[in-house]
Amino acid sequence: MADDKRQPPRLQYHDRPDVLETFADAVGPWSFDGNTLRIEFMVTRMDPARKDEPRTGRQYPVCRLALTASGAVDLINHCSQLVAALEKTGLLKKSEKAPADTN
Repeated sequence: MADDKRQPPRLQYHDRPDVLETFADAVGPWSFDGNTLRIEFMVTRMDPARKDEPRTGRQYPVCRLALTASGAVDLINHCSQLVAALEKTGLLKKSEKAPADTN
């Protein structure tokens, strides 16, 4: 008899200290093709300030992450847990949705 609800395997985490850390201060474009979620992580570099001119800068991609659909769902679940924890500490507040424009 086939079991449609298979239990996921128990996976043990093994750290790899040789994996480098990448700093990003922004998230760039996302795309999902039905199978793979692709996310770019960006770093911002500001141009030197000039008197009486608006500040300018550039963003550069520092990491391109590709996740399977199940990896994307796992990321979304972890982000939801982070949002709940930040709301609990008061660092993040739920925003009320604006009513839909009926015009």
